[in-house]
Amino acid sequence: MLARAIELATPEHAKITVLGIARVYGTSLGLPNPGLQPNRLEWQVLKDGVEEAASELRSRGFEVRVGLSRSRNAPKMISKWAKARNFHAIVVADPDRFFEGDVAHQIERRCGIPVHAVPILSADHRRARPA
Repeated sequence: MLARAIELATPEHAKITVLGIARVYGTSLGLPNPGLQPNRLEWQVLKDGVEEAASELRSRGFEVRVGLSRSRNAPKMISKWAKARNFHAIVVADPDRFFEGDVAHQIERRCGIPVHAVPILSADHRRARPA
């Protein structure tokens, strides 16, 4: 995924924002429940992953900003960030899952910015591969 972001940003030496979205479970109609929010460990894992990607991009000479957020609807949150920060392109991981729909299409439909989906294997497929 970083390779695609570097490929898109290199010609113009663009500013890059690495965004991490933590999943919030539950519905918006019920009372807030702290058990449905990401816990400290999940938040730290997300933060470490975002910082690792940002440091890799910084080592290649890019100006990188980092953002972390919580949301029930990740495509909607990414679209809000894209509009607010005036992104010119978005690169997202496209896991090999069949139940969540096309994340790239949902983001592009909401914000009208080109979305580049990079296919990755889901955790289930990585475990199933022979060693």
